[in-house]
Formats: sequence, structure tokens, C-alpha cells
Amino acid sequence: MKKGILIIVLLFVVASFAQTEKPVEEKQFIYVLHIVPKYLDRNNWTEKENKIVNDHFEKLKKMFSEGTITFAGRTENWDEKTFGIVVYRAESIDRAKEIAESDPAVKNGLMNFDVFPFKTVFPQANSK
Repeated sequence: MKKGILIIVLLFVVASFAQTEKPVEEKQFIYVLHIVPKYLDRNNWTEKENKIVNDHFEKLKKMFSEGTITFAGRTENWDEKTFGIVVYRAESIDRAKEIAESDPAVKNGLMNFDVFPFKTVFPQANSK
């Protein structure tokens, strides 16, 4: 009887160690980008700013190809109301902010951002 109980206890111990952690469920966020007002005047743009925007675009393309970004885009107007959005997945609001802060346009002071939890209501059929 003691052997049977010992075997059962050992099985429970082994089973508890064998369980893997559940993967962290990613949540959806949006970061909204605004051009720093100084750069609304295109005369203030140099090759440096053009390179920053190119790096920004390349980073977004990479994140999209990796499946992190659901979609991204910008308004077509060029005034104080101009903005861009990036809808993406992250494990937490802190990680979501880290992702936005790592955007080359943000890191280099060309754009400001705000991060919000986000929920897609009507996803496209081919989006995750």
C-alpha cells in the first residue's frame, strides 16, 4: 500500500515538472505617431530625416513580415493633424511601449507617439 501511494506521489511530482509554461498571450496595441511640428516644414528636412523615415519604414516592414504588425498606415494630409498608426501585438503594455520607443523615427526625435490597448472589431479575413 505504501509503495502504491509513493508511486502515485512520484507520478504527480514528475507530471508537475513535465508541464510546460503556457505561452504568454499577446494582446493588441496601437501606437499613434505625430510628426514633431518643426518637421511639418519640409524645408527643415535633410538627408538625415529622409534616412530616419526610411529606417522607420524598413523596421515596420520587418515587423509586418514577422507577424507582429497587423496593419500600419498614415494620413495623406501634411499639416498639424497628420498622423500614422501601427496596430501590433505585444505581451504587455510595457513591451508595447518598448516597441514604439524603438521606432527609428521616435528614437531620433522626428515623431512623437502614444500607445493604447486596442481591439480590432472587424478584422480582414486574411489577418491574424
